[in-house]
Amino acid sequence: MATTMRWPGFRETAHRIGLHSSLSIPLFAGSGDAVASMNLYSRDRAELVDLAEEVRAAFRASGSAPASTSLCGPATSVADLATGVAEALAVRDQIQQAIGMIVGRERCSTEEAYLALRIRAAEVGLLLPEVATEILRRTR
Repeated sequence: MATTMRWPGFRETAHRIGLHSSLSIPLFAGSGDAVASMNLYSRDRAELVDLAEEVRAAFRASGSAPASTSLCGPATSVADLATGVAEALAVRDQIQQAIGMIVGRERCSTEEAYLALRIRAAEVGLLLPEVATEILRRTR
């Protein structure tokens, strides 16, 4: 937190209430766009170090390492949270691959392909990752 410059007064306020460490993890829509972030804070300077490295490793494995470092449900440990991030990135990558397949097959934009993928999911009553898996399986 000592390097936080973006929000004037945040660093001083966080320090005053005992927060000394933070980690921001981008959250992605199915389109692949970062739409929000999950911000974690700790009173212990070292507490988020292991988690930050696990999250960085998950991003590197997915082929997209962010400048700053998704998850559903409660995480009970650093390992659970890191696993959740890795799984979310794998789902995002799978959806992006399916969008790429649609773009190649239909000769359309990525926005149109993403819309087609969402429409297909709604028509058949499946989740987006399930439809993406179906598309990838059929094209391989």
